[in-house]
Amino acid sequence: MNKKSLYRKIAYVAAIVLLLGPLFALGRPSNGMIGQLRTKYKMGQANLGKLDPTSESMRLATLGMKGIASTILWLRADYYKEEKYFDRFSATLNQIALLQPHFISVWQHQAHNLSYNVAPEFEDYRQRYEWIKKGVDYLIRGTKYNDRKPILQYDLGHYVGNKLGKADEHVQYRSLYGKDAEFHKYFRDQGLTGIETSALGYDQKPDNWLTGKLWFEQAVSLYEAGAPIKKSPHLLLSYGPLWEMYYAEAIESEGILDSRAGFAWKQAGTDWATFGTKSLYQFRQKADLTLLSGKLAREKIEVMQKEFEAIGGEAKKKAEDLLRKGIPSEKLKILDMPASERSESETQEYYDIVRKISPSVQQISAQLPINKQLVGVELGRKIIFETDFIREVQSYRNQVNYEYWELRAKAEQRDDMVEARRLMFEADQQINLANIGGALELYEKAWQSWATVLSRFPSMITEEAGDDVVKSIGRYKRLLDVELDESFILHEFMQYRLDKDDPERGVQAAVKLEELNAKARILLDAESRGEPAALSLPSESKKAELAKVEASQSADTKKEDLPIRPPTLENPDSQE
Repeated sequence: MNKKSLYRKIAYVAAIVLLLGPLFALGRPSNGMIGQLRTKYKMGQANLGKLDPTSESMRLATLGMKGIASTILWLRADYYKEEKYFDRFSATLNQIALLQPHFISVWQHQAHNLSYNVAPEFEDYRQRYEWIKKGVDYLIRGTKYNDRKPILQYDLGHYVGNKLGKADEHVQYRSLYGKDAEFHKYFRDQGLTGIETSALGYDQKPDNWLTGKLWFEQAVSLYEAGAPIKKSPHLLLSYGPLWEMYYAEAIESEGILDSRAGFAWKQAGTDWATFGTKSLYQFRQKADLTLLSGKLAREKIEVMQKEFEAIGGEAKKKAEDLLRKGIPSEKLKILDMPASERSESETQEYYDIVRKISPSVQQISAQLPINKQLVGVELGRKIIFETDFIREVQSYRNQVNYEYWELRAKAEQRDDMVEARRLMFEADQQINLANIGGALELYEKAWQSWATVLSRFPSMITEEAGDDVVKSIGRYKRLLDVELDESFILHEFMQYRLDKDDPERGVQAAVKLEELNAKARILLDAESRGEPAALSLPSESKKAELAKVEASQSADTKKEDLPIRPPTLENPDSQE
């Protein structure tokens, strides 16, 4: 019995010794199979970021209970924050970071705590500013331990730009940041190149929006080098030029209403156009999708549709007649009703019927002669592909509000736009000085300039620029103590704004926008040819002529044809 037990123990020891050989071969730090796989997929400690001896020592000291220790520290940090022991809170965060240096949520969550939760606890905006800086510093430290995680640079772009530039105290924060030479030096020492060149504002001091743009550019560089980020590429790429536009907005709000503002918008527009040429992905592994590739696709569709119509003959009419049979005859009468006599519901029904009786390329192909069906089907397949491609491009454009910002940059860089803003800004200042006569005179000049701008960019009246105009018009009305009638030079644009905000007048607003855009194209074309493009108020004959636009409205009037709101900024405590 004792011999059997001894033999069994010897067998166990022998098995352990035999297994040590393969384990040693697999686990050798440099030449072992596990080490080679770790190197191949860049999963080693050295690949993740900086190695900190203190951090490694703390992890070893926990004897395998790092998770428990981290949980205790997280609970302690929450307690210190609630009790407002902010020095202890900050020290505890440093301990958490040493235990979990490669856990991205540690850096994101606790940086948000410092900048967004702790900072508001202080009454003095200068103290709040210092705690915002602590949150930024915490994120920067995280980038050293996670140099293949561009989400941290992405968050830094939001903190430096959005937190300092959009907070209630943004005026004070922007002023403090511009003078904070020590903070600028810290950024430079941490590897943020361009802080003393590309980030300089109009006053030759680093600007928070332009500094945030540099952090986004770092995130983009890491992404393009192959580092993964759980953000859609078009959103990641959009923030750099968008922050430049916010910089232009900021200096205008601070009274910089001259060529410097126009140049800022021009530069932002150039960067936005460059963003539009960036490849996002391969659509169905066949076409390179960019935000500007829809134009070429539309040109292809136009050519193919002409070819399709050339071989189609009466096929389209036959397909349409078949679709008409599925609609009651009393409803078809709406198609013959004059546009001016249709009610809102009838107008909606009109577009719905036109959509239903418009045959698809497959339905038209089915009505082609046998000898032409194969060619028709192939053309139809290509048209469908390009149509789907355009729809995908438009979806991406809508997500970043590409049309809005493209139009905004074009409008804002114009001299007459800068002049309109300057006059309105100075008029508002005259009100503060109780100079009513001077304010009224400046407002009258401002409306003339705004009429020139809006006649060329009519959808601007419904956006942020329009909000500023409406506020100033309200002040103007209170000064005059009268209601403005149709003789007011901006009446047409204000009426469109009211129609667009009214859910029951959505169709009329869309039609009105087409009218305004038609006039705008004429004016802009004349300007591009160097011809005088005088602004005139619509006459009755002109109104009658423009009324024809509604009748020619096709059924494919889509929501994306309407002006789009600017994007809502993401919460800075984004997840990896």
